[in-house]
Amino acid sequence: MDRERWEKIEQLLDEVLDLDTEARAERLARETGEDADLRREVERLLAADSDDGGGILDRGLAPFADRLLDEDSEAVGARVGPYRLARRIGRGGMGSVFLAERVEGDFEQRVALKIVRASRDRHDLVARFRHERNILARLRHPNIATLYDGGLTDDGIPYFAMEYVEGARITDWCDERRLDVDARVTLFDAVCRAVSHAHRNLVIHRDLKPSNVLVTGDATVKLLDFGIAKVFDPEEAGVGDSGPAGPEVTVTAERYFTPAYAAPEQVLGEPTSTATDVFALGVLLYEILTGRNPHGDTTRNGELARAVVETDPPSPSTVVGDAAAAARATTISDLRQKLRGDLDNILQKALRKAPEERYSSVEDLRLDLERFRRQLPVSVRRATLPYRFAKYARRHRVAATAVVALALAVVAGMVGVAWQANVAARERDRARAEAGRAEAVKDFLLEVFTAADPTQEPGGADVTARELAERGASRLDERLAEAPELRADLEGLLGQVFLRVAEYERADSLLASAGAQFRRSGRSRDAVQSLLNRADVAHWQARAADAEALCRESLALAEAELPADDVLHRTARSSLATALIDQGHYEDAAREYDVALRAAQAAHDEPDAEVAQLWMQVGVVRRALGDYPGSAEAAEEALRIARLAEPDGGLETARILGSLADILDEVDRPDEAVQAGREAVEMYRRMFGDRGHPELAMTLVNLAGAVRAQGDLEEAIALGREGVDEFTKALGAEHPHVAQAWNNLAVTLNRAGHKDEALEAYSSAVRLGRAALGRGHPRLAPWLANYANALVARGDYATAEQIYDEGMEIVRGPESEPVANTYVMLGLANVYRKTNRPEASERLTREAWQIRKDTVGSGHSAELIARITLASLLSESGKFEEARDLLDSSIVDARAGGPSTQGRLVQALDERAILAREAGESMDTLAGFLRELLAVRREANPDDPRVAKLEEEIARLGS
Repeated sequence: MDRERWEKIEQLLDEVLDLDTEARAERLARETGEDADLRREVERLLAADSDDGGGILDRGLAPFADRLLDEDSEAVGARVGPYRLARRIGRGGMGSVFLAERVEGDFEQRVALKIVRASRDRHDLVARFRHERNILARLRHPNIATLYDGGLTDDGIPYFAMEYVEGARITDWCDERRLDVDARVTLFDAVCRAVSHAHRNLVIHRDLKPSNVLVTGDATVKLLDFGIAKVFDPEEAGVGDSGPAGPEVTVTAERYFTPAYAAPEQVLGEPTSTATDVFALGVLLYEILTGRNPHGDTTRNGELARAVVETDPPSPSTVVGDAAAAARATTISDLRQKLRGDLDNILQKALRKAPEERYSSVEDLRLDLERFRRQLPVSVRRATLPYRFAKYARRHRVAATAVVALALAVVAGMVGVAWQANVAARERDRARAEAGRAEAVKDFLLEVFTAADPTQEPGGADVTARELAERGASRLDERLAEAPELRADLEGLLGQVFLRVAEYERADSLLASAGAQFRRSGRSRDAVQSLLNRADVAHWQARAADAEALCRESLALAEAELPADDVLHRTARSSLATALIDQGHYEDAAREYDVALRAAQAAHDEPDAEVAQLWMQVGVVRRALGDYPGSAEAAEEALRIARLAEPDGGLETARILGSLADILDEVDRPDEAVQAGREAVEMYRRMFGDRGHPELAMTLVNLAGAVRAQGDLEEAIALGREGVDEFTKALGAEHPHVAQAWNNLAVTLNRAGHKDEALEAYSSAVRLGRAALGRGHPRLAPWLANYANALVARGDYATAEQIYDEGMEIVRGPESEPVANTYVMLGLANVYRKTNRPEASERLTREAWQIRKDTVGSGHSAELIARITLASLLSESGKFEEARDLLDSSIVDARAGGPSTQGRLVQALDERAILAREAGESMDTLAGFLRELLAVRREANPDDPRVAKLEEEIARLGS
């Protein structure tokens, strides 16, 4: 019998096995039609399946594999490895899945246990079964069911045990709760993230369907069943640092799939790729949103295959009915309106027949769905002005109408100020000329702001600040070619608008033109301000040397042309200090901030936002110099002054809160850091809405670090991802702030156990950092150390040492951050330790420990890590006395540190127990450390498997 014939038999067998006799006969007659041989073959297998035999508990498992997989009554109670089967919970072409309980060991565990079913292609299925087990072992993601165990029974049947997920199919879960469209799309985001993680690990699922996507009671999505997944070759797939670059993958001849959710290339037996999963996700989302499969209701495989390959599915908005609307808590007209447009277009692209015409990756599909949820334009629709206006209106209904009032107020203010100045300072003819200029400004702005007046232009109330600035800039040549002074004023104004909305190239061009005209006409103050605005642009574009040059030019001009008490003197100095920090020149930056702060304090008798911001910058530079207590004090003083100066909150207060969160996290005050970070994010969201902004992105990244320190890794990952997305949106993917965000996200991913994804993120941070900052920049040191640490964890010591050596060149340079130095030192010392160079390892570790003691102080979490690491090294070298002293003092300090040093207490107790064994200390001494370690681990996580092992060891010592 050929494979295609057998697959048809096996599929039909699976479909009828669970039916009663009457329904089975009816289904067989309908599905086999005139193919009597097919019906007889299935009936023969059904008869064989019902034959009686001996009990499975009395005989070996192998002879009863079919019975085990097909008869619940005989399966219950059977032993498979250390597990006892409770009941069958699923069955597919490869095997059956049982709920099982662990019966060996001192801990209880319920698992989903999968076993291969019998088949004429048994050898092939066993191979695929092993393949699935290997795939699951490489995937670690909160939305992918975790592999626990695997092995062979005494009879040679492979099995594996994985996380048992108590949940409902995602389609049923949504319908039972009558979720609306937005909630369904939000839930689907987790599915996309899980599949995207698999793709980053070079795994294509190839069988995405509702029964393989379960949702638990707490709304956690879990992706199951990688039984027909495919590992693809990155070289053939075009995989670079960021994962799959396109749909090209190795060819596979196997054709296992679920027809209703298969892609055309699967049906045709053509090569599969990441685009195959994109198609299946499209089918799944279509069903989640409409309650229908996009290929229709047919269950006949031939008709279904033709629909998949040949027929374009109807738009989702055209197929929903009353039942679908009721299940989504809405009316049919509202549901169709919700699906029409963006979601129709997104699903049509995901469900294209040709793989190369679909979304190029799952991440691209996910981002378009996120844009839909946030009322932003999606990539699959033309960004016409009416479309963008409509999106804006949905996001900012109140703000849109306020633009008109703001515009009129600006015009009235400018006209009034200009008129008063003219009357007071000019002759009548001069006054008339200036009045004409003010009239020109008024006319120009009124023309621009007409776009915000719904009575003049349809959709006008929906225009954004960016669009208004573009409208104004496009008219400068047309309207003001003969009025250079007026043109310069407007260029400066528009340049600042573009700077605020992160359109940096546009801003720099307008500000440069305005500044040149200000210099020609002797308007020195305006020229200084224009230079400082351009320096701000250069800062956000990561052109630190250009920013420094612009700041020095502005400072020289201010000193030569402006009064000594003019605020621009101080602004120029603080901007210069920022540019120096960006280049790693911390001592020079500290001096400039000190001068600016003293001048600002002398200029203001009352609390002022300028003084507050300068105190914050002093805190930033003190941290860079290793003065952590001084950094926190300066930041808290900044916040105190800001709250007095801006009692209702404001931009300066938000900036200070965001920076304070980062500093408090560094000094082991995570709860206060999280509180400050959340308040800052709330302020930024209120100011910027859905537009996004680099300052919001920076605060999200800082908040993620503080949340990570509190132990909530999943929220920290979500915040970190949002920070990366916001930075990329505002600054472009190659900016060093994006590199910093990737590094911080990687730390969290690594701590959460997502090792492969973390390594990829570390690699991205280093690659972007080298390109944007240049090799040797001080900010690279900790990123290099983190990347190398991840390589060490994989056993790649040679590559890791090369990266650490690059970091050591920075560490030994004239400008470097003291604590950042120690990350490189400790990492390289670890490589020396693992490659049998104990003396070099001890020397570097001692140096790193001393630096941390001098900077963060004894008892800080960072200092304890270095101290415990040194003690472990000494213990390995037989220097027990010094190691004992270091560990005993570490335990005392870690206990005193409370929650912030709980992890260090575990580490110190663990190392102390090891030392007690190696040094031959008494059993009572060893047991004492183990009992405390057990208590700490049990309090942190009672289900930690190490708890059971500690209990066993303590029991053995007691006996």
